[in-house]
Amino acid sequence: MTQRLAKIIAAHSVYSRRDAERLILDARVDVDGIVVSEVGFKIGDVAAHKICIDGELLNVSDITQPAVWLYYKPVGVITSARDPQGRDCVFERVKGRYAHLAQQKMISVGRLDINSEGLLILTNSGQFARYLELPQNKIAREYKVRVYCKKNYIEEMFRYFKNNKTVSIDCIDYSLDSISLISSSQNHHWLKLILWEGKNREIRKICTFFHAQVSRLIRVGYGPFKLGDLKPDQVANCSSEMIKKYFPQLY
Repeated sequence: MTQRLAKIIAAHSVYSRRDAERLILDARVDVDGIVVSEVGFKIGDVAAHKICIDGELLNVSDITQPAVWLYYKPVGVITSARDPQGRDCVFERVKGRYAHLAQQKMISVGRLDINSEGLLILTNSGQFARYLELPQNKIAREYKVRVYCKKNYIEEMFRYFKNNKTVSIDCIDYSLDSISLISSSQNHHWLKLILWEGKNREIRKICTFFHAQVSRLIRVGYGPFKLGDLKPDQVANCSSEMIKKYFPQLY
């Protein structure tokens, strides 16, 4: 039985399937000493081949079991390993504050922009990250959003999404599964929004479209994972039992 090389890399490393495909296209992967540059390349018995990424042998003796950490990303921190502008980055910050994670390989599940805060899932498995990110897997993202606008704009937004799941902005469709009001005080409103995918600045664009200015955006849930009582910059470890309970197909 043959498998795509990108799938094999994703199953045995921190790279997602998409990242693995990029590695192949960039000629950074070789099999048995021969550089592979076609994303559709397949091999049979994985253990019978030597797969290298940037010259480093890929360990295929055991599929990487997902480890998951929940991190409260503060405002002002970049969801990246490093930033050419010298701004604070998630992985530098986490590994600098938590010594036991300093040597851990990890990637983020999706991103939160620099002005957003809240739950960011970190994992050692590219396959797991990719599974959570794919819209077709219906992993709900839950947000608390504070907006500033006149109440009639909020009412207009609610009327629209009562009958529609999608709004088109600049020829791009943005979808909400649900929207509800948490509280209001004059022209300040807290909203709860749930969506199935995370396009770039999706919530901010939707709110702006309805004349609502976002002043705070907090992700409080991602599938079964919740922000809970985490404080900014805190990390919590998820048990393997919890991951197996909700995602048995990845084991």
